[in-house]
Amino acid sequence: MSGQLCRPSAGKPETEFLQVSLNLDKEEAERAIGALDGLGALSVSIRSADDEDTYDEAFPDEPRWLRQNLVALFGPETDVPNLEESLARTLPGHPVRFSSLKDRDWERAWLDMFVPQRIAPGLWVVPSWLAPPDPGAVNLVIDPGLAFGTGTHPTTRMCLEYMDRLELSGKRVLDYGCGSGILAIAALKLGAANAVATDLDPRALVACLENARVNQCAGRILAVLPENLAYASGMTPADVVVANILGSTLLTLRDRLCALLAPQGMLLLSGFLTHQADEVEDAYRGLLEFSRVEQSGWVLLAGTSRS
Repeated sequence: MSGQLCRPSAGKPETEFLQVSLNLDKEEAERAIGALDGLGALSVSIRSADDEDTYDEAFPDEPRWLRQNLVALFGPETDVPNLEESLARTLPGHPVRFSSLKDRDWERAWLDMFVPQRIAPGLWVVPSWLAPPDPGAVNLVIDPGLAFGTGTHPTTRMCLEYMDRLELSGKRVLDYGCGSGILAIAALKLGAANAVATDLDPRALVACLENARVNQCAGRILAVLPENLAYASGMTPADVVVANILGSTLLTLRDRLCALLAPQGMLLLSGFLTHQADEVEDAYRGLLEFSRVEQSGWVLLAGTSRS
């Protein structure tokens, strides 16, 4: 079902997107990802620039490649000369390759770039069209369709890594801004009793439910629009609330997210850059006590309810 969402309709003109590719050292790539996001990239994919393995057995939680190839996708209305100038100013001295990508080519390229991701020992994110590298692990089988959440973005990865360390057995979990449903599904496969997934985009809810079905946990997840959270009676307030969304939205939703959190519950906030973290933390100060995790210029705040 969700796989159909990313395919153009028959007879519809194919849209050409702009693909930007460059190779960087790991330290530079971390800064470049934030820069590309800031310039309006629809997506940024990361892979080895030297055909290395996709992970390092000795350091499974560290970025995987010393030399990284970044491939950013921009919309068809992108001002190319302005983008070239901005990239030359932001990332001087790095050759940038520009190419066009038709809608159907984009889907194929996207599928090729999405490989199994080891989040932690015993926890993998696996695209639905590939076999799990470790069948005995907790495998999150994901097809995002049009929804955000493949495990490759640092914010999703930090949330998954943190959830893997929590004791979720029997807990109620709420994923606010669920996208593909990856975080809600991870919670269920890590032992949560049930999960509520909510998103403004109905297509995300479709993708979430389909991914839950593939992961054999559809009977324990409720996917609703935010205005329909009242139907989650008995599943909220939640013991764990995770919101991997924009920093500005986290500021607006402060009171609502806190109201959806059970006493002594855990709130995980991500989706914002390092320079935004203080503002987000200050907004919730007095309500929660936070610890902070940073990865590739992005931040996760993990807070425990004071009440």
